[in-house]
Amino acid sequence: MKIPREEQLPNGLLITFLDETNRYFGDYHRVCLRVVMRVDLRVAAAASEDTEFWSEVHDALGNDFKIEKSLVRMGVPGAEVEATVSALTDEFLTAANDYMARPDYPKRLAQVEMDKHKKVVRFF
Repeated sequence: MKIPREEQLPNGLLITFLDETNRYFGDYHRVCLRVVMRVDLRVAAAASEDTEFWSEVHDALGNDFKIEKSLVRMGVPGAEVEATVSALTDEFLTAANDYMARPDYPKRLAQVEMDKHKKVVRFF
């Protein structure tokens, strides 16, 4: 698994693109990038005044948490794999950069993760 690109945003979000491309028939490939968005809670908390919120998030999720997304393109000829990987990466960053680079985006992600965490039913 190669890491074609990694971006560290000023708001504490680290975006890593993992290349999981494989050949599936002849010279045709399934270009698959796993996008891992990791939030370092220490960086996000330091940039925020809401210490109570970040304390709760830290207690529930630890020092960081991650969210993953897959970008897939099928039927890519072997000669076009590298260009397709680059294009998918650039397209994702271009489309998502406006909201992912916002200072409040890590807090929004953390809130979504906390909401998921609260919905988990625990049996003792």
